Amino acid sequence: MGETFWQHLSVADRTSVESVGVPRLLDDGRYLFRQADPSAAVYIVMSGRLKLVRTAANGREILVEIRGVGELVGELGVIDGRERSAAARAMGHVELLTIDAVKFGDLLTGEASISNAVLKSLAARMRQTVERRVQAGVGDVRYQLCGRLLELIDEPEVRTNEPVDVESPLTQQELADWLGISRDAVVIALQRLRTDGVVETGRRKIRVLDLDQLRRMASQLD
Repeated sequence: MGETFWQHLSVADRTSVESVGVPRLLDDGRYLFRQADPSAAVYIVMSGRLKLVRTAANGREILVEIRGVGELVGELGVIDGRERSAAARAMGHVELLTIDAVKFGDLLTGEASISNAVLKSLAARMRQTVERRVQAGVGDVRYQLCGRLLELIDEPEVRTNEPVDVESPLTQQELADWLGISRDAVVIALQRLRTDGVVETGRRKIRVLDLDQLRRMASQLD
């Protein structure tokens, strides 16, 4: 997922953040907040993942992004005082650290290093967004899809080339939304990856059969 807020904090800063935070557990599929809710708190993902989704005019939820371990969620609304621009929903069981908006503001005002960590995490996220837009314009959809699957695997923790199930797999439509392409393009890309022996798929399930090949294909985006 790239450089996270938590990674940019020193040990002392983490202690300061934890001292004002409240642990929270969120069950699979439950909403942390809804689109247009007041921005009353920020959250740090300690384990698991959250989907950020926006509701379109026709009522369909569109996957915008996924937030993983160490990442801040909901900080923009707290910083600019605006309502939630998207909803956040759990992918599996999620552990969070909840920080009240006022306390978060006090941290940013009183601790320059914490404020700097927020800026660095936002900069990393912006760079990632730009990079993905470029990839979407020129890259093979298969390579883009491989890159996103690696994000869902906790890939640095996997040391072997044994088959591995993608954690909390998304629907084909959600994958398409996340990539900013059509569902048909995702269907074709998955079919080619199956034909090449890289993955196998089932209902709401993706198993990576050749992780090394998946990594090689994702690297074509660089």
